[in-house]
Amino acid sequence: PAPQDNSLEQALEQAAGKTVTGAVATAIAAALFERQQAELAMQWIDLALIVQADCIEALAVRATIESGRSDTLKAIATYRQIIAIAPAQVQAYREISLLYKNQRDWDAALWAADCALVICPHMADMCANRIDLLLRLQRDDEAFRFLQALPAAIYDSPPLINARVTALNSSGRFDEASQILRSGVR
Repeated sequence: PAPQDNSLEQALEQAAGKTVTGAVATAIAAALFERQQAELAMQWIDLALIVQADCIEALAVRATIESGRSDTLKAIATYRQIIAIAPAQVQAYREISLLYKNQRDWDAALWAADCALVICPHMADMCANRIDLLLRLQRDDEAFRFLQALPAAIYDSPPLINARVTALNSSGRFDEASQILRSGVR
């Protein structure tokens, strides 16, 4: 059997004859979701949250399902529940930023990206996302200042190379952007 089949079997074995914990119900929900059984997975998430109202893992699975259903507002609300329980959940801020960005709510997306970067300032993909959002908000100078202040350890990461090229193109500095692309110079 495939690995995902084993995860469902293992979770069901844990639940058999025992009081179901939030973690076990969440594991069952995650395994069901992997099998594209979102409705049944949501029922297990509801059970997990009845058993343990502050189960971050259950809320994360719920938000993933809601996002997959394009129910953006519910997904954002669920990620905000996660943040209310554990304010340092950088992944929740990251997901909120991306959901707002998909809705073209640049200011809200930037707020969430900034929150993620306060917690984990060297997340290259969030740094690149912040630069992109600043450019969309026509705050090019701020985007360049942010880019120039990045530590060398992440400056040459692929997401930030792409962000740098985008920022240069946005400000009309096409020669510099194409030089980076042609030569691989970072």
